[in-house]
Amino acid sequence: MGRAVSLVAMAMIGHAWASRADAQPPTNARIELSYEVPTGCPSRSEFLELVRARDPISRRAGDGEAERHMGVLVRNAPPGYTGRLTSYDRDHALLVREVTAATCSEVTDALAFIAAVAMDTAAGSTTLEAPAAPMLHPEELAPEPTPTSNTAISQPTNYAGAVGAHTEIVSAMAPGPVIGFPMFLDVAIRRESTFAPSFRFAFVPTLTVTRTNDVGSAHFRWMMGRLEICPLQLVLSRSMRALPCSRVDAGLVSAAGELVGESNALSRPWAAVGATVRFGWTFAAPLTLELEAGAVVPLTRDKFFFQPNTEIYRFRSAGALGSLGLALRFW
Repeated sequence: MGRAVSLVAMAMIGHAWASRADAQPPTNARIELSYEVPTGCPSRSEFLELVRARDPISRRAGDGEAERHMGVLVRNAPPGYTGRLTSYDRDHALLVREVTAATCSEVTDALAFIAAVAMDTAAGSTTLEAPAAPMLHPEELAPEPTPTSNTAISQPTNYAGAVGAHTEIVSAMAPGPVIGFPMFLDVAIRRESTFAPSFRFAFVPTLTVTRTNDVGSAHFRWMMGRLEICPLQLVLSRSMRALPCSRVDAGLVSAAGELVGESNALSRPWAAVGATVRFGWTFAAPLTLELEAGAVVPLTRDKFFFQPNTEIYRFRSAGALGSLGLALRFW
């Protein structure tokens, strides 16, 4: 839906662009720009480059010479972004356009196109032909005051949820690598800052791992619950971020032994702690590809043996883990 709205917004100003082609060459379009976007969006200079790519004669206004004021405001509106461009002269709003898209770069690209057309039109005698826009009160268009040392800065708290699944490989739990399938629910506090806690609740079944020696065979399988806490987020690019996390696993390990002519089975408590780094790439909102790597430390270190005293396996003190999966954001 977001991408379609972007195309419609550009289509509405397409006729104005075409009509400008027959007008006389424009003079320099001077503009005073206010620009406010979330972390990870194109910077102010990148936005101006997008405008210049479509209107090479545009430039920022010098002191006291601004002919047109423009304000660009982009906000995170899950599952995408919403942006607004306002062009005004003194106390009159000349153009107001809103665009919604899946990514911030798509929103800013559409707004840059609208800004270029609006500036090109303002430089000549052609009037921009677009549906009438609501007039805004001058106070709404005024830039926000610069915070001082005595100004409290507050951020709105938004919550996000996601579901998903991974395939993970863990050492230190069994004689060989253990393959598990975490299925999870995420609850996160969405903020445009480094401190943005998220919580992941997962159920983790595993495949059976077998250990065999001269006496017989033993089979191990885990069923666990998991709590993963990620207090920080590190923004790597517009669509990528990294989250350092800690985790606690608790559940049961089922062990079954097979000797010649007999077999037995038992279940034992299992607990482990770990630390990971989770990388997320939102390649097609609301879908995110996740890669996670870290270490795990078992808290239960039982020894399994065949009677009278033939050891079959003893849990290790630490090991490594890695996983790959998808997350689907639903609000």
